[in-house]
Order: sequence, then C-alpha cells, then structure tokens
Amino acid sequence: MEPDLMPAETLRKAAALMREKASEASDGPWKSWVEGRDHWGGDSMIGTADDAGGDVYVRVGEGYHPRWEADQDYIASMHPLIGLALADLLDDSAAYYEGLSADEAAFVASALGGDVDPGLKLARIFLGEGSDA
Repeated sequence: MEPDLMPAETLRKAAALMREKASEASDGPWKSWVEGRDHWGGDSMIGTADDAGGDVYVRVGEGYHPRWEADQDYIASMHPLIGLALADLLDDSAAYYEGLSADEAAFVASALGGDVDPGLKLARIFLGEGSDA
C-alpha cells in the first residue's frame, strides 16, 4: 500500500463517514434477542431504542450456526453511540497529526507503517483502504 502522506485527512474522512452512518441509524443502545436464549417464540433480532426504527433482523444463512448468535450480539454492541465515540477518537488522532509538520506526519504515517497507529489503522479499514479491509 502506498504511504498515506495526509493521515489527518484520512482520519477526518473516516470520522465524518462514521458520524454520517451513526446519525442515520436507529438510536442506541441496541439489544440482541436470540430465540431460545433470550425469549421463546419469534425470531432472533436486534431491538433498537428507536421506536420508529423498529427491530433489526440479521439473517446469515439457512439452518443454524452458533457463531451467528455471536455475530448478532456483536452487531448489537456496535450501535451508533459506539460509532460516534470512535469518530471522536479519530478526530483526536487527526488533531495530533495536524500539529505535526508535513514531514513529521509523513514519517509517522509511513515509517511506522500506518498500521502501528490504531486510529489511522481503524480509519483505513473503515474506509475500505486498510490491509484488513
């Protein structure tokens, strides 16, 4: 991957997209309800705090796999309030880079590999640009 010479821009771009997606989603917190574990009768779903938003149904495939419960629990735990908090952390990291000279920012972003900086790594993955994307 080509070094990110403008890490603050990458961080701000990811923070803005994260805020946009979080603000468009149903209010949090969300709660995972798994049929047979949390209730009997009905489907497994994620309940949202937003009455207008309704429930979120996660369908992974046919049949059953225990990992699907973990997937649903994880999705519910990453509700919009988490996204907004992560966006704040990305903005804090961008402010750090903005306080550096262009040469210093380029060194931190490229010489350290970018993936060493957790904020920059998160931003790249969220934007679909990271090595883990």
